[in-house]
Amino acid sequence: MGQLALALRSLAFKIAVFVALATGLAWMVGGQLFPGWRSVHLDSVRSANCEWVMVVEGHASKPGAGRWSLERTLLSDDDSTTKIELLEGGCSFAVGPVMEEGRVVVLARSAEGASPAWYRVTLTEDGGIERTAVDAPSVLPGSTPTLP
Repeated sequence: MGQLALALRSLAFKIAVFVALATGLAWMVGGQLFPGWRSVHLDSVRSANCEWVMVVEGHASKPGAGRWSLERTLLSDDDSTTKIELLEGGCSFAVGPVMEEGRVVVLARSAEGASPAWYRVTLTEDGGIERTAVDAPSVLPGSTPTLP
């Protein structure tokens, strides 16, 4: 009976060491054992009392287009953040944000499922949103576009 107890204790110790080393390795290489949604904060622009940040989210284990949105952070004591969907039904690509006459402007392409079209999305600090259809611009990722 003593040898069985020693064998079980040795096995439990080996399992604990394996789990600790595997978790440390996963953490060290930047992964997770259970991957989920990841978000990347891209370009940002600041106005008088807000910061606007373009955010794209994607799932670590599911291929497909990311979800594009804009985050508005109030530059006050509480730094509250509001997530703003650029287009109903989602968008597959967005460029911006830029400040234009005190407003935030983003160029967004509707999701592939809908008829793909480009929209000029204009936001004000009080939360107003205007969406205007525009002709397809010649925008390449990494370029500095001019917004129509």
